[in-house]
Amino acid sequence: MDIFISSAFGYSQKKKEKEMKISAAVVAAAFSLAFSFILVNFTGQCDAALQQGFYKGKCNSQDVEAIVASVVKRRFNDKPRVAAGLIRLFFHDCFVNGCDASILLDGDSSEKTAPPNLSVSGYDVIDEAKGLLEEACAGVVSCADIIAIAARDAVQLSGGGRYEVQTGRRDGSVSLASNVDLPSPRFSVSQSADAFAKKGIGLTDMVLLLGGHTIGFTNCSLFRDRLYNFDNTGKPDPTMDPLLVVKLRLICPRNSPADRTPVSLDQNLASTFIVDNSFYKQIRLGRGILQIDQALALDPLTNNTVASLANGNDFLARFGQAMVKLGAVDPQMVLSGDADITSDFLVPQDVNNADGNFFTFTGMRVLIGEDFPTKFTILKASMAEFPALNGHSVSYDVLQFPAVSTNPPHTHPRPPSSFSLSPEAWNPVSWTQPTSFSRSRYKLVTCSSSPRD
Repeated sequence: MDIFISSAFGYSQKKKEKEMKISAAVVAAAFSLAFSFILVNFTGQCDAALQQGFYKGKCNSQDVEAIVASVVKRRFNDKPRVAAGLIRLFFHDCFVNGCDASILLDGDSSEKTAPPNLSVSGYDVIDEAKGLLEEACAGVVSCADIIAIAARDAVQLSGGGRYEVQTGRRDGSVSLASNVDLPSPRFSVSQSADAFAKKGIGLTDMVLLLGGHTIGFTNCSLFRDRLYNFDNTGKPDPTMDPLLVVKLRLICPRNSPADRTPVSLDQNLASTFIVDNSFYKQIRLGRGILQIDQALALDPLTNNTVASLANGNDFLARFGQAMVKLGAVDPQMVLSGDADITSDFLVPQDVNNADGNFFTFTGMRVLIGEDFPTKFTILKASMAEFPALNGHSVSYDVLQFPAVSTNPPHTHPRPPSSFSLSPEAWNPVSWTQPTSFSRSRYKLVTCSSSPRD
């Protein structure tokens, strides 16, 4: 019996991916270990560009943006703070290697693990929206675009007005904590301006984007020094309103190990969940929480812009424009097919430097018989704890097979002795099997895997 298998990222099965004819023994190897994919750095030039309405007519008559909006609205109605999380998620994704959804990728050293990203939220919203879109049109909508659309919806639901979001982004597959170069909240204006300039974002747009703090929250650890020992003086930051210092000291004791109380970055509490220009008015009164926020109102490079935004009525329109610019920073190549869609947010393994960072979820399309590709089943394997390449282990979860006789979870997944669409027995075997597979139009990857009890 011949078996054809095409590898896939989670939800997306990549219909256009090149199938490879392999033996049943290789299939046995394949779903005992998560696939090791070549690490592809998507760079280069392309003629296409982001555009409004990219998905129109591409999702089986479904409205992609409306599907995302329905999820965001329901989550927002349940918890308004989700809006701030989605805007921050968009910023943190786009600022590092462009808007490529790389912040969603899991791994021991992925962007998620970088200190500035440890408090990022909103992943579950993107996950839910992705699931609905996969049901509507599998493998069509990129995670990067879902983040961008969700951020726009978060702004709109928070009273910030609606701007048209550009779509057509391609998901990246490189996510490294070492690449995270987000500007520190303790930066000076000039330092922050330099960081933004490296991304092609000018000073005015920097001030506008930091205006997203109008619905933002932070924790004590990021500004406690301003309350007690600013610049090692043993005194509070003299630029902070003394009454605010007293208030914040009650929330953030000097030696408290816990920083669980969220502090609003817009100290106009009537505007906590509203996207408006109140943030700029507050920092002009010395009521900025983060050092960079307060500096915007004082530094000659930005104080005039802050004053204009605080006193004017054009912040909402200009903020939307700045978000569109952020969404176009260093974009990945524009979508060109199913193989560009990443799902379930997983970091590919660099097979040339195997270190055990395997997928935590793998989807496989297995096709059997001469009437390929009409007969198939989907194997979804969340890798359980077992020795992997170089003796490393991946985190414990469950292992799911299509056979009703399978009894997950397995501490050590074992491959079947044979495979069919309805396998009745999954016999443990010992094996060391070279496994070959390809990812779309990129070069063939070959590695050797050997599980052990």
